[in-house]
Amino acid sequence: MEKLVISSFYNCLIDKEDAIPLSTMLEIEKIRNKGNLFVINTNSFYNEVLYYNKDFPFLDYIISLNGSYIYDVKKSSCLYKKKLSKKTINKIINIFKNNEIYFLTKDKSLTIKEINTEDEIYKIEIILNKKIDLSTLNEIEATSSIKKKDNKIILEIVSNLTNNFIATTKLLKSEKISLENVIVIAANEADLELVKNIPKSYLVSNCSKNLKEFSDKKTKSNNSKGVENVLKRIS
Repeated sequence: MEKLVISSFYNCLIDKEDAIPLSTMLEIEKIRNKGNLFVINTNSFYNEVLYYNKDFPFLDYIISLNGSYIYDVKKSSCLYKKKLSKKTINKIINIFKNNEIYFLTKDKSLTIKEINTEDEIYKIEIILNKKIDLSTLNEIEATSSIKKKDNKIILEIVSNLTNNFIATTKLLKSEKISLENVIVIAANEADLELVKNIPKSYLVSNCSKNLKEFSDKKTKSNNSKGVENVLKRIS
């Protein structure tokens, strides 16, 4: 039975040198040669992942921007997208006008001075001075989450009812693959909905603490070697 393997990108597939080891690439190639699909999940842009695909192609799809955009690598086209509405964007600008705000299109980040009405915005990132209660944002009708990066508190906002698991269901429908044939290798906070909803979820040993209560399947290694370990079990 054909399987679909979803791997986190940062803190998971690439190692400390921001590279994918050849041994890991060979394991990915092995499962793909048997008819399985390999998918990267990232909360960033899909083109950041494509950079690694140019010399040794190993990808079928990229789920990017917290589930807002699915890129079909083989067809070089968009499979699924869900952008933020203009109404929601304007509400966010009004609420956070005194903060540093970044508007993410499918492949680039714009400041408030650079954004224009033609831009399709899939995700907004806001630098916060302190943590906030996300329930106070219910009025904007969007999906919000908070992460820490480089000692900064970042509020991430995508369209309502948008996350990586919902995006995965769209991909499964397109490929006619059942949920029981999905394997997830997770590391980051953005992977939470995947781990909660997909039984065959593995966690690399340096994963986010909030993921650990939802899966007891741990890899013995961090980063790419953890991914490699899981792939060997299914190859």
